[in-house]
Amino acid sequence: MEPDGDKPKINRKMLVFFIVFLIVIVALSIDFDLHYNPTEENIKIDNYCQISTKNLVGGGSINVYFITWNGSPNGASSSWAYYSLIGSTKNYTYVNSSSSYIYNNTPGVIFTNSEYNFTLNGRMIHFIPIYLYKENLTGQNLINEGLNEIKAKVPSNVYNDIKIYTTEVLISGTDSTSANLSAGNGIPAHINTVSIITGPGGAYIFNGALISPSALSNETPEKVMQNIKDPTITQAVAGLKNYIEKVE
Repeated sequence: MEPDGDKPKINRKMLVFFIVFLIVIVALSIDFDLHYNPTEENIKIDNYCQISTKNLVGGGSINVYFITWNGSPNGASSSWAYYSLIGSTKNYTYVNSSSSYIYNNTPGVIFTNSEYNFTLNGRMIHFIPIYLYKENLTGQNLINEGLNEIKAKVPSNVYNDIKIYTTEVLISGTDSTSANLSAGNGIPAHINTVSIITGPGGAYIFNGALISPSALSNETPEKVMQNIKDPTITQAVAGLKNYIEKVE
């Protein structure tokens, strides 16, 4: 028999830390499920989905809302489609997505104006980029923080649909759990990258990345800018133009 002194000792501090960590994770999951109840409706991620037959902002204007966060890989990759869509602008800065998140260091641009106006088919289009959370996802309740910031910056109908399609409507083909709501699909849970296109002909949402971050892996912002006419980008731009035309 081994002497008692040779038995492995339990690191009580590590055990307590592990238990507390599990309790926090479970509590956050329960909190998300209690406050964001899934509906029976579902949408496909990374696809355009019609959400209204009316203009969410009223009148005859056409508005494109780009909701993301500074460190988002989906936001970084999608930004190239918007940069190309609105035409040449000096009001941007280069960015790489958060090094501590998936698809880290995805190259992109940050739009530094609160609104950009450009014409398409002779119509004035208003592009409104909105950034949440800065570079990293830190905070106690990122869902509420993001929703509150969006609510302060967009018309109520736009806010309501962003809330519905990120925190209540399931991603197509999944079960009714918080992990299958797009806002609950990230770690930690947060309002994910979405685009809203709305005009007199209705409104569409694109939930996800217009361009896959994986398509830009190992690239730099400067290199992507040099290849702004790459088919990966031009196809995403064509999609944006198509759905803008649908809401005219």
